Amino acid sequence: MDPQSLSFASSLARLCMVDDESRWGLLPALLARAARLGIGGDALNELVDSMVEHWHEWGTRLQVRTQDVRTLPTCGASHPCHMAATADTENKRAHPPA
Repeated sequence: MDPQSLSFASSLARLCMVDDESRWGLLPALLARAARLGIGGDALNELVDSMVEHWHEWGTRLQVRTQDVRTLPTCGASHPCHMAATADTENKRAHPPA
């Protein structure tokens, strides 16, 4: 697995571990990582919804308490989290690593 995919997976896991308020702060980086992997907003929402569902199923099977994770907040094009992620992605495209 490549480092970008691992970084994205780590961001998704972190999303399940924080409270709703903290989740907003993680969105720009998550959106940027998703965009670098070619994962759009709708696909990301579906992925997160599926992940949360499986998270609860496994918690039940393993008899481990899981916190109630809501789906991703809607982040429209004019929302700061979307604008930050877009700017980060565009900056990385303009200045690729050497």
